Amino acid sequence: MSEEENKAVIRRWIEAYNERGLEAEADVRAPGYVAHVPTASGPLDSEAWTQFLSTFGEAFPDLRLAVEDIAAEGDTVAARVAFHGTHRGEFQGIPPTDKEVAFSSMEFTKPPPCAALRIPRCSRRLAGPPGRISASPRSWRGW
Repeated sequence: MSEEENKAVIRRWIEAYNERGLEAEADVRAPGYVAHVPTASGPLDSEAWTQFLSTFGEAFPDLRLAVEDIAAEGDTVAARVAFHGTHRGEFQGIPPTDKEVAFSSMEFTKPPPCAALRIPRCSRRLAGPPGRISASPRSWRGW
């Protein structure tokens, strides 16, 4: 796939999430997909990632993602993605606050050479806590 086609995979993946098309979002992932999120005890496989998205969507039902920057070199795509939404459901034991959240992440993917619209690896590293929704910012020490 070309670098432009690889970037299109990421855009399609984010579009599917914004439309809450979890099935379409899952269709973009390749077998062997792994996601890394700072709140998980380890890498998430495709099934665990779907569960994470479902839980995240319940906590932030109006969450929208937007690609702020995207670059590709060879088969690697890096995208800076902004997240904006409202904390309306329990998240990691924190009851809803109705506070707006905004944070960014860096998405690094390597689509496989012969499987269009698939994302085999995704490293999701949040640049900061999800909107500092906790009652005490100290609970996010280390960020």
